Amino acid sequence: MAGQVVERDINDIFDDIALVENNIANKSYHVGFEEGLTEGTKEGHALGYAHGIALGEEIGDMYGFVVAQLQFQHTSKIKRSLEHLRHAIDDFISNIDVNIDNKTALEQIRVQFRRLQVMSEIKSDCKIDKNTVDIRKDLSF
Repeated sequence: MAGQVVERDINDIFDDIALVENNIANKSYHVGFEEGLTEGTKEGHALGYAHGIALGEEIGDMYGFVVAQLQFQHTSKIKRSLEHLRHAIDDFISNIDVNIDNKTALEQIRVQFRRLQVMSEIKSDCKIDKNTVDIRKDLSF
């Protein structure tokens, strides 16, 4: 019986006709959701990469400043602050975890750096800007 035809109930056929708009909307939603998820992942990766570059530049500038200042003669208080800041940056770099929020540790490092600059009256070219870290996409229309 190779040519066997499957019969469908007439009510099922009418349901398919009546719900065609609903079925197309559901299929379109799922296709759009999958495409949006893919595009969102790509965009999120690009945004995260840019965020990482800005953060790395900021931390690198501060670390370079601290290491350079450790080569000069300073008071014991400033020397301790430099060592403490270098240790805090080393800890931050070695313990960075993408699953937790690192903002608290980063803010502490920024505060220590500013305090060190005020204590030592040393000018630095390091750009500490909160806006470089809090990059957010504007979703308004």
